[in-house]
Amino acid sequence: MVHGKVTGQLEKMAAGGMVGIEGPMGRFAYAGQPAAAFIAGGSGIAPFMSMLRYIAAKKLKGRFILFYSARTEDGVLYRKELERLQKINPDIKVVITLTREAPDGWAGECGRLNDVMIKKYAVDPGEFSWWACGPMELINNMKACLAGMGVDVKKLEFEGWG
Repeated sequence: MVHGKVTGQLEKMAAGGMVGIEGPMGRFAYAGQPAAAFIAGGSGIAPFMSMLRYIAAKKLKGRFILFYSARTEDGVLYRKELERLQKINPDIKVVITLTREAPDGWAGECGRLNDVMIKKYAVDPGEFSWWACGPMELINNMKACLAGMGVDVKKLEFEGWG
C-alpha cells in the first residue's frame, strides 16, 4: 500500500509510540452556500467531513459535490460515512477517483481529477463556491483547471501542503 508522508511514518511506529499533534490550523468555513463543491486529495478530506455532516444533518437543499481523489481503493477515508451522508441528503453527491489503480468492480472514477470529470458532475462549475484541500500539486492543478472553465478563482478557498 502506498501512503503519504504522515501515514508512512505512522505505519513505521511501534504500538504505544508517542505522537505530537497541533492544530487545528485550517480556516475553512461553510457559510450556507447553496451550490458548494469540495475537492479533497487524500487526507485533505478531513475538513470537508464536518461540512458534509452539517449539510446532511440539516437536510440543506442545494447542490453539494465532493470530488475526492485517493491513490487506491484501500486509501479512501470515510467511505462508509460518505455513502451514508448521500442517503441522508440526496443533494450531496460524492465522486471518488482513484489515481493509482483501477480495481475490478470499481464503480467510481479513475485517474486524476480534471475538467472533463468536473463538468460531468458540476455542469455549471462557475455557479459553485469551491474549496480544495490536499497536496499543493492538486491545489495548483485545480486552480488552473477551474480558471480554465471560467470559475472566478476568488470563489476558491484552498489549503495545501507539500
